[in-house]
Amino acid sequence: VSVESIEFFYRAGGYMTKQNDLHEIAPKTVVKGIKSFSPQPHVWHAPIGIIGTGYHGLKTAITYLKDGNSNIVCFDRNDKVGGYCWITGANKTSKLQTEFGSFHVWWGPDMVDSGKVYYPDCHNDWSIWPGKLEIQKHFHYAAEQFGMLPHIKFECNVSKMVIAGGKDDENRSYVLTVESLKGAETEEVPVSVIYNYPGSLTQNRIINYPGEDLFDGEIRYGMNDDTPYEALRDTNVAVLGNGAFAVENARTCMECGTNKVFLVTRRKNLASPRIPCWFVHQGPMPTPGGMVLKMFETMYEQCGMGDPW
Repeated sequence: VSVESIEFFYRAGGYMTKQNDLHEIAPKTVVKGIKSFSPQPHVWHAPIGIIGTGYHGLKTAITYLKDGNSNIVCFDRNDKVGGYCWITGANKTSKLQTEFGSFHVWWGPDMVDSGKVYYPDCHNDWSIWPGKLEIQKHFHYAAEQFGMLPHIKFECNVSKMVIAGGKDDENRSYVLTVESLKGAETEEVPVSVIYNYPGSLTQNRIINYPGEDLFDGEIRYGMNDDTPYEALRDTNVAVLGNGAFAVENARTCMECGTNKVFLVTRRKNLASPRIPCWFVHQGPMPTPGGMVLKMFETMYEQCGMGDPW
């Protein structure tokens, strides 16, 4: 609101009189030119653009909608919400690697206060460690409850951006070229703000080991359901690496009846005991690393896993 548009009036007898800048403010004053005394959100001339509707894209969109701002437009290459990680990258055997209560996209008392969702009930509606399909279901549920779906352009690709307007222009915008993946016409969509969530874990590091062509077994990357699960029974498996997908595939191999699984790694990653994991999740601020390792000490000693330091 510009200063020139704000006016102050006070009652003088039977009339409302405009107050001059030189006068002392009256005890009872009427202010014209503002909607509220509380801070008001800026109203952008073009919608807020959100590229990608995975976890972070969903969280961003439903936060805007929860706050009463529906001036958003979302773009996604998929035909549903969930992002690359849980639609393409995850295997059919993938499970959430932390508890659902600290992962779900409507986490937070402010979301519950909106009345659209409630704390997840892992005895009825949701699992504590849900699988791939249930995670996708929870993403869709959140998008549906907060009214996000009408604001999403599915099966499209944002291929180009052109800045329209000067650097200091309040009406500056970003014109996005949006290509349809369904054969429809390409369109240009102006937006005022861009949130870009292109995803992660989208490209494997390809390594060719000497002798691969002589190996009679299966060599897979353990993503995108490229593993023949029926071939795992009564085999010995080596998993190269010690990250999250390595541990997940070790578990999958055991569930499919392998004899033994070896994790081959250059360095040892620290496995987090459950209680420190809970503590880190519940904290509103990042937990100091030293405090976390101190909590590890007792658990590591009990299990013979060495010194976490």
